[in-house]
Amino acid sequence: MTSCFSARQTSPGSNMSNINSYPDSGKYSWQMVSKDSEKELTTRQYWQVKLDNNDIKVKIKFIKLGHSRKGFPCSGSNYYKVKNEYSYSGKYDDKTKSYALIMKGNKLSDSTCGDISKFPKKLTIAPLPGKRFLVKDDNRKNYVIHHHTVKGTWYWLNESGNTSASENIVEKEIWQLDKQKGNKVSGHYYRYVYRKSLNKRKYKCNGKDHIVLFSYFELEGKVLQNGKIMIKEKKFFLPGEELCEPRNSRNTDQFTGILIGDKLILKSDRSGSKQQLIKRSGL
Repeated sequence: MTSCFSARQTSPGSNMSNINSYPDSGKYSWQMVSKDSEKELTTRQYWQVKLDNNDIKVKIKFIKLGHSRKGFPCSGSNYYKVKNEYSYSGKYDDKTKSYALIMKGNKLSDSTCGDISKFPKKLTIAPLPGKRFLVKDDNRKNYVIHHHTVKGTWYWLNESGNTSASENIVEKEIWQLDKQKGNKVSGHYYRYVYRKSLNKRKYKCNGKDHIVLFSYFELEGKVLQNGKIMIKEKKFFLPGEELCEPRNSRNTDQFTGILIGDKLILKSDRSGSKQQLIKRSGL
């Protein structure tokens, strides 16, 4: 059954696009990474939400990964992993336009680095456009969980100068991915690169002080339930005869990574470089 909130938002005859649709029953996720000179901590949450009119039931898988140069006293090593599970239930409050959740149970992993008592006993989650929930806990911490799906539009932007600061480079990619039958994924992405000389040097390939490159890639792959994803480029296309990027200078690539929240974190098999794509959400 659909949630009462979804029913209120979608009036008869309306034609809301998926990007502006409100959340319903399903899987949602969130990630936070904190790091300093000595350690890196990654916190992940996977939510299984079941809505039935005004009632809601939630199961949360909480995962925390730690990496440290000096090691952690709780684990006696440079690494630890905590995996806890929590269950909540609650009802929709029409005044606050949100669900009030109360913890009903928990399950602690066997890690000595986990403290189950620190997880909030009460949560409030408010539906947002783009199939998201705004989460507020009793410690006054707010964060957004996103529909756990690869389907949608993803963006990546990188701007940097090279090591000698002789040029500025802007890279932008727009990925469109669709979930197919089973765990299969298909889609495409557009790549734009702009290079600008900062010392009036002309590029040999075109005799100008700048280079503009466009390319298009067809994709296929698969995504697993835990968010691990494998994608490869099937074909690529260059518009016309581009002197600064000859066709024989480019080969197809493949990527491995993880889907979590509104982020798609990928690593290129060809270059080893990593990129973090952000999902378009909301209005």
